[in-house]
Amino acid sequence: MSVIFHVMDMDFHLCGELDYFSSLYMTRERAGIGAFSVCMHAQDADTAGIQIGRVLFPVDHPERMGLIERVTREEGTDTVTAGGTMLSGLVRRRIALPDAFGDDGSGYDSVLADAESVMQHYVSGNVSAPADERRKMACIVLEENQHRGAADIRWQARYEPLEQLLGEIAAYADAGFDIVPDFEKEKFVFRFVPGRDLTGNAGGARVTFSLGMGNAQGVTHTADVSGAKSTAYVGGAGEGAQRVIAVAGSEEAGLERREIFVDALAVADADALSREGERALQDYAAVDSLTCEVTDTGPLRYGRDWDVGDLVNVQGAGTVRQMRVTQVTESIETGRARALTVTFGMPEKGVTAMIKRLRSAKIR
Repeated sequence: MSVIFHVMDMDFHLCGELDYFSSLYMTRERAGIGAFSVCMHAQDADTAGIQIGRVLFPVDHPERMGLIERVTREEGTDTVTAGGTMLSGLVRRRIALPDAFGDDGSGYDSVLADAESVMQHYVSGNVSAPADERRKMACIVLEENQHRGAADIRWQARYEPLEQLLGEIAAYADAGFDIVPDFEKEKFVFRFVPGRDLTGNAGGARVTFSLGMGNAQGVTHTADVSGAKSTAYVGGAGEGAQRVIAVAGSEEAGLERREIFVDALAVADADALSREGERALQDYAAVDSLTCEVTDTGPLRYGRDWDVGDLVNVQGAGTVRQMRVTQVTESIETGRARALTVTFGMPEKGVTAMIKRLRSAKIR
């Protein structure tokens, strides 16, 4: 195998090196934490350093760092399998406490700022600099805030899993997030990822995937409106006929109008209620995704010329669409060529996400 992995502990001490594995699966997501799994044989690889709580990463791509949370050793076959989330999975260990920055009486931790500042607010209050020292992850710091992303986003949190909260903010702001290593400072850096425009429209680099160019194959397009909603009625403060109600979303009518009711009891301002409705509708957007296998040879290379979160051109059926790279799964197996499965656009939502949506809003 040409890919070599390093194993490191959370204090940046090298604990081992892998120069052989029989299979590797690694999924990176724009607005999620991803996952990985690597299988090896102890007689062919030094697996002593593979332990829960350590990280594993390709030496030439340390940003693709996986957090080892599961180790399986099979007696008899001498097979060792390590798996877990990508490093951003550390945020899964926290919830967003409503009094992270002091209780303002609303019962929520509320913030109004640009998208990057909103994300950093919740990571700071619950991970890198919480009021309760027992909740602090000293190894994590925030990247310098450049105030990127949509402006004037109002958000509120109350005991939500931080992973879910950050994913919702990212989806709303058309952005992503990640945690990457800083080897010089020996810290892990939480960063906001806006994604680059590689369509050529901005005058910069141009990245295009298509069957005709030979860098994409097995293309599958999915369009699904079964869970879509177009219009949100948002109920704010007050009771009965005195309750403040706002409407958000499109002006669709007739068969195309799909309605949802959202409770926002702590909100009284009409503009703020509308923003709550727009935010909720993000979770009910129609699915429009394209999945294909991308050839990682030639002029366009994964991680060098394009990456998760970038806006690229996808060509097919005589049209060119501009779509975000929302997920990349890399797989390597002994005797088989390395494969990249790439998802562009709005991906399909899993069962867990669907259940979460139904619990967080009342559909009438």
